[in-house]
Amino acid sequence: MTPEQVTFTHFAEKVTDLVSSPTLADYWRQALPLMQAITGAKGVAIIVPDVITVSHGKISAEGQRHIESHIRQEPAPASLLQRNHWLRSGFSLRRTINIEEFVHIPISRTDQHAGVAILVFEKEQAPEEFTPLQRQLVDLLFSLAIMHGKLRRSEQRQNMMDTLFDVTQDIASTLDLSAVLQETTNLTCQVLNAEAAALMQVDFQTNELIFSIPTGEKGAQLHQTRMPMNRGVAGWVARTGKPLIVNDPAQDVRFNRNVDKKTGFITRSIVCVPLQIRGQTIGILEVLNKRDSKGFSEEDLQWLLNLAPQAAIAVENARLYQSLRRENQQVIAIHEEVRHHLARDLHDGPAQDLSAMIMGTQYARRLLEKAPEKISEALAEIETLARQANTNIRTMLFELRPIVLETKGLVAAIQAYIAQETRRDHNSIVYHLSVIDNSTLETEASSMIFSIIQEALNNIRRHAQAKNVWIRIFRNDTTWVAEIEDDGQGFEVSKVMSHYENNNSFGLLNMKERAQLVGGVLQIVSPAPGKQNGTCVRLSIPLAYLLALQKQDGNRYEEKQGYLTPTHSPHHSMVH
Repeated sequence: MTPEQVTFTHFAEKVTDLVSSPTLADYWRQALPLMQAITGAKGVAIIVPDVITVSHGKISAEGQRHIESHIRQEPAPASLLQRNHWLRSGFSLRRTINIEEFVHIPISRTDQHAGVAILVFEKEQAPEEFTPLQRQLVDLLFSLAIMHGKLRRSEQRQNMMDTLFDVTQDIASTLDLSAVLQETTNLTCQVLNAEAAALMQVDFQTNELIFSIPTGEKGAQLHQTRMPMNRGVAGWVARTGKPLIVNDPAQDVRFNRNVDKKTGFITRSIVCVPLQIRGQTIGILEVLNKRDSKGFSEEDLQWLLNLAPQAAIAVENARLYQSLRRENQQVIAIHEEVRHHLARDLHDGPAQDLSAMIMGTQYARRLLEKAPEKISEALAEIETLARQANTNIRTMLFELRPIVLETKGLVAAIQAYIAQETRRDHNSIVYHLSVIDNSTLETEASSMIFSIIQEALNNIRRHAQAKNVWIRIFRNDTTWVAEIEDDGQGFEVSKVMSHYENNNSFGLLNMKERAQLVGGVLQIVSPAPGKQNGTCVRLSIPLAYLLALQKQDGNRYEEKQGYLTPTHSPHHSMVH
């Protein structure tokens, strides 16, 4: 087909196929034969830097080397190419090499150089000028190529947004967040055309990043691996809360090579965004190695920033869900322990007393028939048993929920409990109560605190073999403190705690959980500080937390100069 035979009608028949080409390379594979027919060249090539190189027709080996050398060269400035654009001025860049002549025609869009078309002619056969029809047709091919690129980019952006919508829908519709997060990182790799991705969570206690959901060929080696937050690109993003693109990690001082050394993975490009909840960074999402030489773009970063809030919500939900499951399991275990404890106390206390009373009643009935003079003594024994059962039941009811705690406050409840323990133990333990802060605590906090003190005293009574127990309640400018110390035999705290759950006993864990519920910290030290024996249990609660509870529950505290002011005068007591 000669250039004269290529008409707009024939050209129009090919346009539909050209525009529907799936990729730019497919577009030019179909367009180059048309360009060859339009210009009369024996061969044509299209070079779009970092994207495609496509050729068609008869080109000598020397000509191919010329084209390849042009690929490696830096493109000419856009201004020069526009100034010499053959479609505007009738002038093109021409070169003659051996038996071939090359005409370079820049492909431009606005002020950006999009590539170059190279027409190959036999030496001295290249036309001095192209006809207006030839120029219009080739110009139309270039315009369609640019439109094709814009259309494919729009489709890609739409696919990215569709994927983003799918991911957010998945996150919102399931509780299996681990699987959703894994799918999120997998889809992130696909959408951003990357080799690997990792979702890392922040461990605030150790100030480290944990590889929670790594993907890619080396991902399994990184699962649950920890990395200090003061190192690496990910650490920088976690510390600053700012997103980052690094397309040349080897030249960036923030890049940490240790992960690559550990896995054998070679990092060529990075895009990383923070995962934030209410302004606090709880993790990061990092994507590695864009599968083209340009690296990650601002468009990639923006897509990842759109995904980050949903991923952050998923991570936070995962934390809350796992925490809730752990708490539920502990509550179930604690309830089970309380049930067994209550059943044991009922069996060993009131049930035994009632059995003895039944037997005593039967014995008294026989005495009434055979030896009525002894009935008074038998009834006295039954009365003693009844009083003992009554005391045991009242003690158990007190332990379950002391009414005095709600009516008279924490200190009064502690005093009443000590009195009951003293009657029960027949003065075998001497309790020393020292109160330097008799503030009326908020109801929920006082209930939790009383339960902790009660559990500590029960442990001392059962295990410590102590003669004295000191209960001290005081505060400083920032903290409310309760200490329970004994002079018993003590125990190895670390050893006991390491095997505590395996022993089906949750008393100490229950105390720690209750302390956390009121914003406090529970410390157990044995031997007691400065002593060779005994144990000291210390509960510390920030006054700010108690003040927050106060505001939620009827202003039961008075606030003065930023800390709690006691509503009663300082009080000291010793109970024997």
